[in-house]
Amino acid sequence: MSPYGASAKSKKRKLMRNELSLAPLGLPVAVPLDGSNILYDTPASTSPIKRRLDIAELETKKMLLPYLEKIEYVNEQLRARGIGIAMPFTTQGSAISPTKNQEADDLVVESLSSRSEKEEPTPPQHIPVVSNVACTSITFETLHQRYHRFCSTITTKKPFRRRPLGWLLRFMEEVYDDYYQKYITTQRVASFPLFVRSYLDHCLGLVSLADQDALDLLFNVELNRDNFPSIALFAAFLREIEDEEGVLFYAHCRAVIQATFGLSLKSNEKLLADAASRKFHSPGAIVLANHPLINDGTQSVHLSKEAVGLAFSCAANLTGPRKHLADYVARYSMNYQQAVTVDSRGGPEMTQELVSMDEVLARFLQLLRAVPEDIVLKYKYDDDGESFTLLTRLSDTIQRDVEINSSKVALAERVRSLRSLEIECMKLERSPDNSRPDIRTQIFLLKGQIASEARAVSSLQDQLNHTEGHVNAVWSSVLSDAAKAPKVRLSPLDNILARVVDYVATLHHDTQLEKKIKKALDLAAKKRGTSSIKTWSTQLDALQERCAIKIQRYFRQRRAWRRQRDVAKADLISRRQQHQKRKAEKELERKRLEALRERDAERHRNRMKEKNRRDEDLQNKIKAKEQAVLKKAALAESERRCAKANKELVRRVWSRWQRYVVVCRRTKLGKRMALMYRFRQWRECISETNAVNGAATMIQAGES
Repeated sequence: MSPYGASAKSKKRKLMRNELSLAPLGLPVAVPLDGSNILYDTPASTSPIKRRLDIAELETKKMLLPYLEKIEYVNEQLRARGIGIAMPFTTQGSAISPTKNQEADDLVVESLSSRSEKEEPTPPQHIPVVSNVACTSITFETLHQRYHRFCSTITTKKPFRRRPLGWLLRFMEEVYDDYYQKYITTQRVASFPLFVRSYLDHCLGLVSLADQDALDLLFNVELNRDNFPSIALFAAFLREIEDEEGVLFYAHCRAVIQATFGLSLKSNEKLLADAASRKFHSPGAIVLANHPLINDGTQSVHLSKEAVGLAFSCAANLTGPRKHLADYVARYSMNYQQAVTVDSRGGPEMTQELVSMDEVLARFLQLLRAVPEDIVLKYKYDDDGESFTLLTRLSDTIQRDVEINSSKVALAERVRSLRSLEIECMKLERSPDNSRPDIRTQIFLLKGQIASEARAVSSLQDQLNHTEGHVNAVWSSVLSDAAKAPKVRLSPLDNILARVVDYVATLHHDTQLEKKIKKALDLAAKKRGTSSIKTWSTQLDALQERCAIKIQRYFRQRRAWRRQRDVAKADLISRRQQHQKRKAEKELERKRLEALRERDAERHRNRMKEKNRRDEDLQNKIKAKEQAVLKKAALAESERRCAKANKELVRRVWSRWQRYVVVCRRTKLGKRMALMYRFRQWRECISETNAVNGAATMIQAGES
């Protein structure tokens, strides 16, 4: 929706949006920068006699108040980030002596400078050694003063540790990559200091380790930011001197350059081994060289003019007729240096214009920061630049309402006066003695007054209609803007890219217009120069002058041809010598490389022989161990089988013995039972015999 709907609501909405985009402050109330006392109104304080303000003053104050609040809020944010702080950092319940506090360093932000300023390229220089005094001068209070948002997440104070420079650069590249990936996933712009803290917590897991790494990060950034522009820019991101939009645009340009040219900026080699995108670019688009300030094998990336144009075109999604904007940025926005490069694939030497990738990213960020306020309002707040004009017109409608009311009152009075004059004239005309001269004179004068009042009423009516029409036109324009269909809201990154592209298009248009004007002025100057020759004598003098100049030029050329020939021969000989020298150097270099390759191949063969011998010995040892293990396993298996056979034999013999014992017992029982049966038969036979003998005896005794 357009911001023209309601002035107060639109200003309040913008103010709330700006406050939400910045961080809330938790600073104690301090003395202002000018040293004056701040008086706060309390219920007990005596208030002076207040004067009633009119409508115009109220409207002016209502329009100025949000902007004053915004300015004060921005000042508080800058004070919180260590910029222009006049009071020392104090913790609650304790005070730090002024001698331990340091003044905030001067703010130098390259991205806020004008595009027309020429920046001198920094020559390669050695890394200065940081003294112990500089290390000890960095305290936690100083870091808290400069990195307020980031240090507020640190819960413990630990001693600082000096980390290698490679660790710091690799950590910065990893943070940039992860920040951009998080935006791609969530489509939300996060606060950079809080994201770095969450990244440390996610990587380390423990709060104590994350606190230690956070302190080490700030300490090493403070030590090295004066010598490395990339570290200084990272410090600006951490201090929130550059806002989240700058971080997002910087990370987006990095990611696009990496994806376009197959780079891995967090590694020392800076190149991906299997990047298929590099084969689509011309040789020399990406040039790698040893870093001038780091001697651990770290490479620095340099881009050619075509590569810079391609990078900006891919980063800003320039397609179709807008691709010429990328060429404009590559041609007019970079400071190139002449360099001789050698293709790694064996190609010829090339002399081309190069610029470092850090400078390219810094210039892209500078383009974002140089975007004018009207373009920012157009894309960020949906403002086409007429908000203040419309607010002024709306404030004028209040005065117009007062004029309308006063005009209506004056018109009503004039109408009543006109009606009274008409009634009086009608009475005189209807009177019976209206033919009298004095009555006719009064009627004539009344008709003149009636005509004058009618003209006044008509003038007031026209003025009232004009004023009401103006007010209605203003409010109809407001309502028509409010009734328009809302525009499609762009994502934060698309909004930033649209701003940058619009600004670059404006610069390109201004450059083309300047060229056209300059060409027109040159043509006009030539016409003025040719039109000054009018007479025949003047033309003859000019012709004689041109002929004399041409004769002198021919004479000098004829006299200097031998000198030019000698110079050309000497130049040719020197070029041939240089060519032969380069050819000999290349031949020597080729032989040296062949010797090095042969030596490396011989060393490789020796290493392979030694490796094969070690492998054979290892295989023999392994085979002997396997044989011993197999023999031991076979012996154990034979012993197990023998024990099993013996156990089976004992079991079988025991079962046979048990069966034998059972058979013996049964045989013995059978014999016993047979003997008992025979004994029982014998006893029966004996008892029967004894009975028979007794009976016989008794029979014999009876007979006797």
